[in-house]
Amino acid sequence: MGWLQLTQVCVTAFETEDHLIFSAVTDDGHALDDAQCQRLFTLSAQETLPLTGPAADSARPRLSDLFLRNKQQILARLSEKNAGYFEQELDKLDRWGEDQRNSLKSALKEFEDQIKETRKQARLAHNLPEKLKLEREKRQLETKRDEAWRAYDIAAKEIERRKDVLMDEVEQKLNQQLKEDPVFLIRWTLK
Repeated sequence: MGWLQLTQVCVTAFETEDHLIFSAVTDDGHALDDAQCQRLFTLSAQETLPLTGPAADSARPRLSDLFLRNKQQILARLSEKNAGYFEQELDKLDRWGEDQRNSLKSALKEFEDQIKETRKQARLAHNLPEKLKLEREKRQLETKRDEAWRAYDIAAKEIERRKDVLMDEVEQKLNQQLKEDPVFLIRWTLK
């Protein structure tokens, strides 16, 4: 003989998930696990009048303790799952940011190499018109390099902004909302 309580718990965080929590205890105080509780539903049963009173009231604290333990296990699993999601999204963002930075660094290096070569050619130029032409080219390359630096700085700020947005979203979703709906409480006896 014992008591079985079924409660539906709806957890809203990153996603909305519904869980059925079985809490069952025998009259001698032994707790049943989920598999045992579900097994009870495969057995034939007879419906009798609802039981209330001292027997039901004495089982409620133990059922409540079991329910809280099961609920905490579900919340812990969801917390791990959400942490994994956050790590995965942050990793994607970091890789994307690294790709952006590497691409911009490559462009900057190319400009630096071109400026260096143009500077060398200007030093070695034999006449003034050629030196002047090469100095103008060098200035244009320096302007493009400076624009690339600005683009690099803007991209770095965008990466940080996206990380902040992700962290804000995660922080909002960490405020889990729980809705608990008791489905039923039954008294069971095996014959």
